[in-house]
Amino acid sequence: FAYREFEVCDSKGNLLAIATSTWIVIDRQDRKAVKPSIVEAILPFVDKRMVLERNARRLTTKGSKHLVGSRMVVFSDLDTNGHVNNCKYLEWVIDLMDHEWLKNLHNCCISLNFVSELMYPDGVEIFKTEDTGALIFEGISKLSEKCVFVIGFENRD
Repeated sequence: FAYREFEVCDSKGNLLAIATSTWIVIDRQDRKAVKPSIVEAILPFVDKRMVLERNARRLTTKGSKHLVGSRMVVFSDLDTNGHVNNCKYLEWVIDLMDHEWLKNLHNCCISLNFVSELMYPDGVEIFKTEDTGALIFEGISKLSEKCVFVIGFENRD
């Protein structure tokens, strides 16, 4: 695994947001995980502070879920690796969210798991689960019927 930590500050240095991410480095030819040797080469130059008390967590869906949307992959959804990336997954889910939740995203913890690749010409069905102040969205590939992402929103009020 490779870990990335982020602090987002305004021009005066005030902390606006923090984030942590866990990455798996994949060989582009065989699409299998490899040891992140390129990361090890730059480790002496990396600030190793953790901005959160924990690493990114794996999300699980509990309770009943219902279909809230469906989407086909189009060319503009693809990144340089030829798959849909987590930014697009997040964009798709935000487009399906209730306006009241969206007004409070500034006070929300967002967790996103990129579970597997989604490529053209596949599509995704997006399911939502609501559980005690949290929303969980799960994207299921139309072709393989496997989970491709899970995104959780937890209100911090």
